Amino acid sequence: MSHFLNPDEIRSRFSALMSDMYQKEVPLYGDLISLVSDVNKSVLEKSPEIKNQLTQTGELPRLDLERHGAIRLGKAEELFTIRRVFAVMGMFPVGYYDLAPAGVPVHSTAFRAIEAESLNKSPFRIFTSLLRLVTY
Repeated sequence: MSHFLNPDEIRSRFSALMSDMYQKEVPLYGDLISLVSDVNKSVLEKSPEIKNQLTQTGELPRLDLERHGAIRLGKAEELFTIRRVFAVMGMFPVGYYDLAPAGVPVHSTAFRAIEAESLNKSPFRIFTSLLRLVTY
């Protein structure tokens, strides 16, 4: 018998804890989550075709799940470490954004699950930015 949690479960718990923490820091965020939930419920009640489509694609259970987070890092070593932490949660870098052309000395990527089944269990992703130090 394994005593290890599945990466999807770890990611789901992490997402819920981050959301709880942020709602305590920014109470209006909790209001926003409630508003989104109310709108989702209303649309599903008024549009059975949308509910059927979400059910058929497996997206209905994840409709109200948190999807986004963001962190900023200051050192490449921190990115290396956080990549390992995210891997435990089944999250991998997807995409690369160099914001230097916009005058912002930042590299960014999103860490998320990459398998459809894992995304259906927990679609949470974290946009991760690494500040590039400018030397003169």
